[in-house]
Amino acid sequence: MKIIVLGCKDYPAFKHARDVGGIETFCNDVLPRLNDIEFMVFTRRYKNSLKEETIGNVKVIRSPFLNLPMLQTFTFNFFSFFKARKIKADMIWAHEPVAGFYAYWISKLAKIPYMLHVHSRGSLEPANFNRRFWMKVMERYAYKTAKQVIFVSSNIAKDINKNGIVIPVGIDVDKFKSSSIDSDLSKINGKKICYLGRLSSVKGINYLIESFAKLNQDDLNLVIVGEGDQKNKLMSLVKELNLENKVHFLGYKQSNTILPFIDVLVLPSLSEGLPHSVLEAIACKKPVVATSVGDLPNLLKNYLVKPKDVDELAGKIEKALLENKIDKIPKELKIEEVVSSLRKLF
Repeated sequence: MKIIVLGCKDYPAFKHARDVGGIETFCNDVLPRLNDIEFMVFTRRYKNSLKEETIGNVKVIRSPFLNLPMLQTFTFNFFSFFKARKIKADMIWAHEPVAGFYAYWISKLAKIPYMLHVHSRGSLEPANFNRRFWMKVMERYAYKTAKQVIFVSSNIAKDINKNGIVIPVGIDVDKFKSSSIDSDLSKINGKKICYLGRLSSVKGINYLIESFAKLNQDDLNLVIVGEGDQKNKLMSLVKELNLENKVHFLGYKQSNTILPFIDVLVLPSLSEGLPHSVLEAIACKKPVVATSVGDLPNLLKNYLVKPKDVDELAGKIEKALLENKIDKIPKELKIEEVVSSLRKLF
């Protein structure tokens, strides 16, 4: 069986790109385990990367893109479209509606069925008018003729109100067993509160910074791992609150060099599905403080807070540092169960 994969920015994750998120982590963990299937993954073409290469059962085909805000994802999928429509395959597996939009048209032209894999709320997430408008346009086509729609969480499926099945992202609990600390993180002394993910408004990182300002910071640091369009605003907020010596922006890092070596992971999002960072922190036996959005209330039992509540967030962070209670990963969220579900579906 041959499957075209659209919507993954880099494969293997972190080989060339720093713009790596949940979809890239998912593909990195899942595709090699489905080794009886031949995948053709379209990714972005970065500097010094090969145009094509084969890694195990995965052929990586890299497409150019415009490195401009709002255009990176669109142009990457646009250029991939012209290559993908010429490939003979049994199916297209599109991650998120932008890729699903192009999968719809490839399906029309090449007569190949496609599946849509939904990792977020898309146009329902907080964003500016232009982004939400174009997301709605893309979604209209992406859902139109998909043979199957997969949601990563039941809450996303409920909010979007489309027919489909739920298969969670899954976590490889073994990949953190032999990790080395990131060199930048190793230079930070004291206890470490960590945020790991995109630096975008929907992630609510400004509320985390404000809550950190309320804590006793003598032996405490806030480590922010990731990149995004909100970085400059967040750095300005840190400066405004006189926290430059206590808040550290590390940029993109691989999670296995960060999460085993922190004290608490905090995810202050306004909207979520089933985030990898939370599953990975639990796998590293770290307490997690998070907002009660998406599927997080079904996963976390100890330190949930209301979105945007700075005081409650500060209180739960203090409590997590003191109690160090760890949540458990349900069996169905382990990577082996997810791969089994996907294999049956294919």
